[in-house]
Amino acid sequence: MPRLRVAGLLLAAGRGERFGGGKLDADCAGQPLGLRGARTLASVATGGLFAVTSAERTPLTDALTGLGYRLLINDHPELGMAHSIATGIAATSNQVDAVLITLADMPHITMAHLRALIAEHRREPRIIGTSNGDIRTPPAIFPRASFSALLALKGDAGARDMLSTADHLAVPLSALEDVDTQQDLQLAINRLR
Repeated sequence: MPRLRVAGLLLAAGRGERFGGGKLDADCAGQPLGLRGARTLASVATGGLFAVTSAERTPLTDALTGLGYRLLINDHPELGMAHSIATGIAATSNQVDAVLITLADMPHITMAHLRALIAEHRREPRIIGTSNGDIRTPPAIFPRASFSALLALKGDAGARDMLSTADHLAVPLSALEDVDTQQDLQLAINRLR
């Protein structure tokens, strides 16, 4: 069976306004919050690593470069998550069979889950998201056939509409917790300990 080229796309350009800024560089049980998911994604991607970030150089962007990520600058974060997705897809689309998208503020996503998404996609190429039973969200894998639709997305909903009708792999509710506030970060730290 030919090797499936799956790019890892980490979305890390959010402004973190509800957190008070600097969210992805905040310490989360001994490492920057944004680095947790980045390391997990780096362990499974076979078609290159890409991170959409803001233009500001931070400890996280330095660490991402050290992990082998190609940094893609989102100069217009006000255009929402869709613009970050399009920025990433535009950089990867000619090189890969699929893109695995993760969010940098989700510290509980596991390597096993990302590998399961890739394995399910290998079995039958299609869009596959993650669900806790109620919502469908990244991490999600998108085949090359969906790239034009991803490039056309607008707004802060990202690929939510595409994921709402896609297949999904279920995970416990706690695995999908993201960090938006200082309180969320403390909860994540407690869970990781």
